[in-house]
Amino acid sequence: MSIPDQVLRLDQLDTEIEQTESAVSGARRRRLRNPELDAAEARVARLRENERAAALQLRRLESELTDVEAKIKHGNTRMYSGQIVDPRELGSLERELANYASKRDELEQQVLEAMEQAEAFAEEVAASDAGARETRTRWEAERPSLERQESELAQRLTLLKAEREGALAGVSPQTASMYARLRANSGHAVSVVRNGVCQWCRVNIPQKDVQHARAGALVSCSNCERILYVGS
Repeated sequence: MSIPDQVLRLDQLDTEIEQTESAVSGARRRRLRNPELDAAEARVARLRENERAAALQLRRLESELTDVEAKIKHGNTRMYSGQIVDPRELGSLERELANYASKRDELEQQVLEAMEQAEAFAEEVAASDAGARETRTRWEAERPSLERQESELAQRLTLLKAEREGALAGVSPQTASMYARLRANSGHAVSVVRNGVCQWCRVNIPQKDVQHARAGALVSCSNCERILYVGS
């Protein structure tokens, strides 16, 4: 195998290794965490907090309503007990009871609205919680498949790395150093030449360089500096 063939294969292996490592990481992430489930459970938590706040508001309003009704009852008892004979005091009590009655009506409306809101939150929590449980069930069912996928990818990665070690051992230290530098700086160390054109940077390659590369020499593109591969 010529030097360009060797570095091309090394370049292909490194690309496949990177892709497989990314696939292994992705499979592991999907096995350990489910973003859809996380979002669904976070939504349920927010809705439960809203439900608790609505229930607290309802209890506060009901307590205020109970207090106002107690004051109205107490005022009516005083009003009709015959104990108050002073017209000014009676007038003051009537105005106070009228204010309490207005406050009671207002609170009754607020309690009704708070009850409706609390019920709406409860229904939304129930629906969202059911959706989150369904998502979890579906994910749990998928996890064995994700585990197998991760295992298969990890095995494939081991084979690729072993093949890479063999490919790297087949080139000289100088070629390996050049390859590593190009790979680190440019992402890919090799560019295929077709019809005399570097397929990476689209620059025309001198015919003598094409011939040397085809003969198996290590030739670099004058523009992108990648190792040129012409093939047979």
